[in-house]
Amino acid sequence: MMDNNGIRSGWMFLKPVLIIALGAALATGVVCWIIGWRTLSLYGTGLLIAGGAAVVVGALSTIGGWGSVRSFEYQFAKTAWEDDSGARLQNEVADTRESYRFLYLMSTTGLILISAGFLLDAVF
Repeated sequence: MMDNNGIRSGWMFLKPVLIIALGAALATGVVCWIIGWRTLSLYGTGLLIAGGAAVVVGALSTIGGWGSVRSFEYQFAKTAWEDDSGARLQNEVADTRESYRFLYLMSTTGLILISAGFLLDAVF
């Protein structure tokens, strides 16, 4: 059984996932409407594409080290660091964790969209 902190940390991860998934689903609906995909089956296909794109963005941010997972403050502070190997190592570990957090966030969002797309495609 999870304690209260486990539930809170799970909600802190799930909340942005749901917000991003909802935004992506709405954006997908607008794009589908514009290109003439006006059936639920075609909207499901659009969700499959959007979900795949979310997973790819998450993977590329980790593999390519995109700047989307690092703040401006970090980039600015990095130029002023002294040569302290221990501190640099700790910061690199923190950056790697943040990069993987973004991968988990986007992969979970993508899987939600892909699941919804399969569901719509199967039912309709």
